[in-house]
Order: sequence, then C-alpha cells, then structure tokens
Amino acid sequence: MATLVRDPAVPTRAGTTGGTDRSTPDRDTARTWPARAGVASAALAVVLLRLPFLDRPLTPDESGFMTVGGQWLGHGPAADSSLYGRYWVDRPPLLVTVFGLADRLGGAVPLRLVGVLAAVVVVLAVARTSRVVTGRPAAGVWSAVVAALLLGNPLAGSLPTNGELVAAPFVAVGVAAVVESVRGGGRTHRLVAGLVAGAAAVCAVMVKQNMADVGVLALVVLVLTVRHRGPAFVTRTLAAMAAGALATGLLLAGWTVAHGTSLGGVWFAMYPFRVEAGAVLAGNASLHALARSELLLQAATATGMVALALLAAWGGARHVHRRGRRGPGRVVPSSQPASVGTVLVGLALVGAYDVASIALGGSYWLHYLVQLVVPLSVATGLVAVRHRALAGVAVAWVAVSALVVTASVASGASMPTTDSGVPLGRAVGAAARPGDTVVTLWGHADVTRATGLVSPYPYLWALPTRTLDPQLHRLVRTLRGPDGPTWVVAWSRRSLPGVDPGPLREALRDDYHPVLTTRAGHTVFLHDGVVRPDPRLAARFDPPPAQEAR
Repeated sequence: MATLVRDPAVPTRAGTTGGTDRSTPDRDTARTWPARAGVASAALAVVLLRLPFLDRPLTPDESGFMTVGGQWLGHGPAADSSLYGRYWVDRPPLLVTVFGLADRLGGAVPLRLVGVLAAVVVVLAVARTSRVVTGRPAAGVWSAVVAALLLGNPLAGSLPTNGELVAAPFVAVGVAAVVESVRGGGRTHRLVAGLVAGAAAVCAVMVKQNMADVGVLALVVLVLTVRHRGPAFVTRTLAAMAAGALATGLLLAGWTVAHGTSLGGVWFAMYPFRVEAGAVLAGNASLHALARSELLLQAATATGMVALALLAAWGGARHVHRRGRRGPGRVVPSSQPASVGTVLVGLALVGAYDVASIALGGSYWLHYLVQLVVPLSVATGLVAVRHRALAGVAVAWVAVSALVVTASVASGASMPTTDSGVPLGRAVGAAARPGDTVVTLWGHADVTRATGLVSPYPYLWALPTRTLDPQLHRLVRTLRGPDGPTWVVAWSRRSLPGVDPGPLREALRDDYHPVLTTRAGHTVFLHDGVVRPDPRLAARFDPPPAQEAR
C-alpha cells in the first residue's frame, strides 16, 4: 500500500514527487486561480440548476418533516404524547430541527434554500478533498463539477430537500476533515481537522442515521496509516475525532432532551425500528417497491452514476497496478500529503457501504441516490487528473443528463415522481373550521400539512403505521374516540400490505361519511354530526391514480 502521508521527520529529496502527482508546487500555484474559478462556477451552476424548483409543491417527506419539526420547536402539546411532540417519525433530532427551523422561517422556499446551501457546501468540500489528496487544483474542479451536476439533476432524487441532502454537506465536510487530519502539516492543524471530522460524522448520522460515510472512511484511512505513521499518530488522530464526536453528541443530546424528547425513544426510532420496519417490508413486499427498485437502477445509469463508479474502479485498479510495478511507494511531500490509492480504497469501501445501505432500506426511493454523490464526486476528481479522456466521457454523460432532465422537469407542473396532495389538502382546509383535525391514510403528509390542521394520529407516514400499528388498533381508537378527527382523507383505495383494513372500514362506516371522491381515487370523509361545506377540488388538480404513499 502506498504511503499515506509524509513523515515530517524524514527529509525529502529535491525534485522528488510522490504518489501520482508529477507537477511542481510552482505549477500548482499558477493553476490555483483558474481552478478556484472553476470550482466557483460549479457552485454557481448547482444554484442555477436548483432555482427553478424553489416554489414547487412540497413532497410528502418535506411536508411531514416540517410538520413534525415546526410543532416540536414550537413547544406544542405535552412532550410525552409522542416522540417529537404530538408526532412520531423514525429520524434523528438534527433533521427534525433543520426542518423545524425552515417551517418557522416560512416553509417551502426557506426549506428549498436550505437544500441549495447544502448543495453548495458539498461542491466546495469535495473540491477541497480532491485537491488536497492529489495536490492538483484541477482535481478539485472535476469533483466540484460532478457534484454540482448530480445535485442539480432531478433524476438523482436531489431536488426535494430530504434527509440525504441535508446530511450530504456534513458528509462532505467530514470526508475533507478526515483527509486533513492525516496530513503532514502541523499538529494543531491535524487536531482541529480531527475534531471537525468527528463532529461532522455525528451531525451526518443525527440527520440521517445511515449516513455513516465519514466514520467508514476514517476507519479505513487510520488503519492504512498506522503502518507508516505509527500507533501514536493514529491514537492522537482517533482521540481528536472521538472528542469532536463526543462533544457534538452531548450538545445534540442536551438539545433533544430540552425539547421533551427521550434519548431512548430517539435510539429506538433510529435503529431498532428500522430493523423491525425492514422485516415488515421484506415480509410484505409490494409491487410498487419492486418497480421503484428498477427505477432506482435506471436512474443511477441515466444520471451517469454507474459510469462514474466504473471510472473510479478502473482508475483505482490502474493506480494499484502502477504502484505495484514501481515497487514500494515513495515518500510523499508535504505539498501532496495524502495517497490517492489509499483514499480510493477508502472511497470504494464507503461506496460499498452506501450501496448496501440503499439496498437494505427496502423502499428504494429516488432520493437514496444522493448518498452516493460525495464518494463518486471525490473519486472522479482523484482519477480524472490522470485519465482525463475517460473522465471527460463519463462527466459529459453526467452533464447531458443533468441539463436534459432539468430542462424537462422545469417545464412541467410538479416535482418528478411526485403526485402532490397539496391541492386536495387546501380544499379540505378551505372547508374546515378552527379546531378541526385531520388524519390522512396512508401517509401523504403533504395533504395533512396543506390542510393547516393538526392530526390526532401520531404517524404521518405509512411505514410507522405498518410497523408500530399493524392491527390498526391505535388508528381505530383515534377515529372512534372523543377527540376523533373531523376529517379523514383516504389517499388511495388500496390497503397497506400486511395490514387488515376491516376494522378501519367499520370505523369509517359507523362514524364518518364521504363528502368528496376524486377521479384519482382520493376520498374525503367528514365526521358524522359535523356540518361543514363540501370541499371543492378543481378539475385540473384531479390527477390520475398516484404512486404508493410515503
């Protein structure tokens, strides 16, 4: 394995270059400003690609997370009524906090601006990582361009501001900090980098619990470093990372408890629940999930992600072969502190973890692809400086896909693969009165949010219902109870896989009556004994049957 970093105690020979960089420091300096302009242009490009979608209707996930976060930060009802105030969701508190802040700032547009900011940070951070590893500013430009194109492509699932996108900047900054923490520079610099790496790793996981990319890369890099830098160096670096992670974890834990949420409940939502939910999904697989898995593979191919992965694999294999023919790795000078081969190995394992994480998710939503953006972008930059022709072909594929798909979707009426429930929710909200409540079946929190009403049922997504309330006991109690919802919106005529809808149908038949049925199969029920005007949905908002609920 090539030397990861130069040992400051070992002198370097004049004119010696290490690793894969054959350029001199003077040449690198001469290229700095054009490269910075290239990275800045990539950051501007991702902003421009995302701007047309700032005011598009909220997706079910965006709506649900903002509904949960807004009332959680607003100190709604008793904190012990559910995990986050009155609602329950299988996500960590930092994600709920970010969405809650967006809700307090105004809703959809502030949330989408958070997504734009996240994309820009990713572009800048991956550029930094590639430049530091190779010592070549051009590598940073390659990485920045790839990240910008992928994060601006609707087919990559990155346009909705979802958990993966919010976590991505923490992953990108953490990856950059891991590389910086093993540089041959000063001890203070490495200490700060280690602290940042640990903090970023925790923040990423506290946004989306499977976004453990920083930890995977750090583990690989430190294992490969110990041979050349010794156990003491690795121990100090690991201690810095652990300190950053611990301090950040304690801060987030205090914030969570201060808002009335138990840490045990958060732990269950993040991991044990996901295991139970995975078993539910595996035991009651739906045709919709199978169709989405095929769409996910097609999207990964069409966006160029598969081509980038093949490029990285081929470039990594060529690098290992070349190093093997030259014998033991040379000492790496301080201007190029990190080994391309070592980081490529780490990124390969990160990519393998990401693919496994996506596959084990079981639902195969398009936005899962965002998890691959950081490792693919950095790997492309590392390989492209030596294999520009092949990299150019792969990146051209990514660029054409991003431009064509963005132009196509920008001229349409909604986000891709999303049948918005906002018009239906607004119709119900217009007919409602102060104090009314609503329950939406199954999922489609965009309907619930658009009504402007509170839901007495804590599960705004279909998966928690399938996992935690499979017999619908809690739902039926909610409908039949003294505080039963004023309105019930049945988004689809289909029942949830593995769930017996009989008790629910009885409750609706006994205590509710339909007041609106759309051509798309959506039905709105009103509680018996309550007088309200019938909701009115304009014909242009009555779409064909929708996809399976979130």
